[in-house]
Amino acid sequence: MSEFTLNPPNLSTERLRLIPLSEDDLTERYRAWFDDLDVTRYLSTHAMTMDQLRESARRYLGSATALCYTIRLATTGQHIGNVTVNHVDYLTGMADSGVLIGERAAWRHGYALEAWRACLRYVLTDVGLRKIIAGAVDQHHASRRLMLKLGFRKEGVLRGETWVEGRWCDVVRYGLFAQEIRRS
Repeated sequence: MSEFTLNPPNLSTERLRLIPLSEDDLTERYRAWFDDLDVTRYLSTHAMTMDQLRESARRYLGSATALCYTIRLATTGQHIGNVTVNHVDYLTGMADSGVLIGERAAWRHGYALEAWRACLRYVLTDVGLRKIIAGAVDQHHASRRLMLKLGFRKEGVLRGETWVEGRWCDVVRYGLFAQEIRRS
């Protein structure tokens, strides 16, 4: 198993380019995603200042245990979202991961599936991790369907784990072993 380098590779799909997050990506447009309640409804992160965005991004820059790829349209280079890998444990070969499409105009085009699949293939094949975990608020049906399409399997429910829209909600936890990722 190899560790992330200070310069993880760019990844490409038919419609997208995944490029490691850099200081140049920390724009006002990116920050504004966190002001949008529809974007952040099921996230623990909400409205933030530019300084808070920079602080949040620092954990990814040059890290060997966390990675954030910006998701960009191949045709225009527009930054539409991010896919992350966090808490990489090289001893157990495990990490957690997630995806966010922050640009509303990019919703419902399959970009999250395409980007997350490319990132997962990289960390499960090239880096050599053996398992990725992810979670979704029980009511976030689109996220849960996405994980199933990628080959994740439901592993359990964390009851009353997160506060969403004025109430405590369950988080459904999923796991994906390297040999389970869907190739389609």
